[in-house]
Amino acid sequence: MRIGENPTKFARHNPDIVRLDIKKPENILACTVVYIPRLDDYYAEALDVLKASLYSLCATVDRPFDLLVYDNGSCSEVQDFLRKLHREDIIQWLWLSSCNMKKIGAWSQIFGAAQADLVYFFDCDIFHRAGWLEDCLAVLDAYPEAGIVNAAPLPMKGAALQAATLSTSIDIAHRTRDIHVEQGQFTNPDWFREFGESLGSQPDTYLAQALANPQVRVTRNNVSAYIQSWHAQFLARRSVLQGFFPADRTWHTEGSDRGFDEYLNSTEIMRLGIVEPRVIHLGNTIHPRYREEVAQLLGEHATKPRLVPRCNPWFMRIPGMPRVVRRLHALTFEALYNVKCS
Repeated sequence: MRIGENPTKFARHNPDIVRLDIKKPENILACTVVYIPRLDDYYAEALDVLKASLYSLCATVDRPFDLLVYDNGSCSEVQDFLRKLHREDIIQWLWLSSCNMKKIGAWSQIFGAAQADLVYFFDCDIFHRAGWLEDCLAVLDAYPEAGIVNAAPLPMKGAALQAATLSTSIDIAHRTRDIHVEQGQFTNPDWFREFGESLGSQPDTYLAQALANPQVRVTRNNVSAYIQSWHAQFLARRSVLQGFFPADRTWHTEGSDRGFDEYLNSTEIMRLGIVEPRVIHLGNTIHPRYREEVAQLLGEHATKPRLVPRCNPWFMRIPGMPRVVRRLHALTFEALYNVKCS
């Protein structure tokens, strides 16, 4: 039984008496998907990486935007941090999932519900530098054919992947009169080495693979871009995303992001990337070359070292045993994640 009148309903019908603030979505929606189940081993630095990603986003965007964070079931420390940003209105929409929907399952929900004209997706280990948004917008303005733009140059894919994901972009470029097309290696090799290392690859090996396939550079009205694709970070037109999303409810469990790539390649849409790297892929740890830059950004927001109470079993009291156990742990971690523990 209802007693009285709902105050919200009263405010809606009496705007001269009570003002009801209603949120109007901004023209740009920034969104990310977070999954940090714990803060040790592989995820030991993941919270600081997440902080660097979110705070660098806020520091480098000079226009109104909304931020949506989809948490895929992270640990309590991470969710507490996200709730704090939500209370501070840094995050406008915080979606907490009790189970892991995978990144592409979160995509389906986020992109399917998006109302902004432009949707910016970034993995939560992407670090933003000044100018990334301006450069992406310049490419979208110069190329109405473009549906998705990355904020860093990437190597051209091999022949098979190029045919499956980028052949339409290349075809559009070649048959559009006022687009100048060039093939070659244009990006500074040092960037490819740095990017490859961030992915966990051996830098020289990654560079050799990158140089094996020529980049395709397009230019129109003095605005250049590369034909490429990258799922970790992109600025997209909502209309392009919602041609595919929301996907079937089983797509994220049975399919992969390749289906999205194939859809884009089946449409008259170009996929491009800006010519200068304006974002960095951090990975699960912060490389020494970025530590000072990240530390200056985070300041007091950096995660304090955690003091974890330990319960030592009897065998750990054997002389020399702690050193043996630590070494075994390091070897196991190296074998599982292909990284060298110091």
